[in-house]
Amino acid sequence: MKYVLISFVAFGVFILTGWMVTSRIDRRHALSESQRFVTSVIIAVSLAIVSFLGFMGVYYHADDSVSAYLVSNDTVKVEESDDAYFFDGPGDSSAVIFYQGGKVEETAYAPLMHRMAERGTDCFLMKLPLRMAELDASAADDIIEEYRDYEWYLMGHSLGGTAAGTYTSYHPDEVKGLILLAAYPVNDQDRSCRLLSIYGDRDGVLEMEAYNRQKTCWPPDGSELVISGGNHSGMGCYGLQKGDNKARISSDEQQTQVAVAAAEFINNGLKGER
Repeated sequence: MKYVLISFVAFGVFILTGWMVTSRIDRRHALSESQRFVTSVIIAVSLAIVSFLGFMGVYYHADDSVSAYLVSNDTVKVEESDDAYFFDGPGDSSAVIFYQGGKVEETAYAPLMHRMAERGTDCFLMKLPLRMAELDASAADDIIEEYRDYEWYLMGHSLGGTAAGTYTSYHPDEVKGLILLAAYPVNDQDRSCRLLSIYGDRDGVLEMEAYNRQKTCWPPDGSELVISGGNHSGMGCYGLQKGDNKARISSDEQQTQVAVAAAEFINNGLKGER
């Protein structure tokens, strides 16, 4: 909602600026009414495009430490494609498709994906346009189509979790469950969808009022884990996000707790437990 309001305000500013600039041009060149309209629109759209590209060009970069998790080892094989990083661990029954947080470099989540793959769940870390999952919430389609033998789970952090929830709400037959990291769904989830929500008690970014309100979208058996000492940024490795609180545990510890909880959640599902 915050980004929507900002977008409306910015668009209004662009329109006003376009009108003001056009008025100055009109005083010098006596434009016709249609010329004034077209000129105003061109200026407003140009400002919007430049501002959008500038805004999206500033994002949270992954820490240098993640490079160690982007190479294969004896336990996890890592492959890169145009669409995703594939973390292929010892398991072969379940897989997670992960959507990054808004304006966060996707490789910031490589350590988490690696930890999850080690515990038996293969992971696809998506490369999403402009590091915004909302711009391609259906990105999971191609992965699910190509790898048909998995039991699928969607997982996402922050705005990526919201996009993942949108996907699961429209694909209840293809996806077994949803794992949210400091996020909440905006669409009602199918009753058959399993849901695990995880956030840190030091999270300064997650809007708790909205989070609690959107629990009405959860399936009846949705479950929740609150990580003591964890924050918003610790779900990945990209530094401290603006507005977040400092964590009282390391990002390694926070991500390990997430990986363990996710593995237990997924394995219980594979055993048919609810």
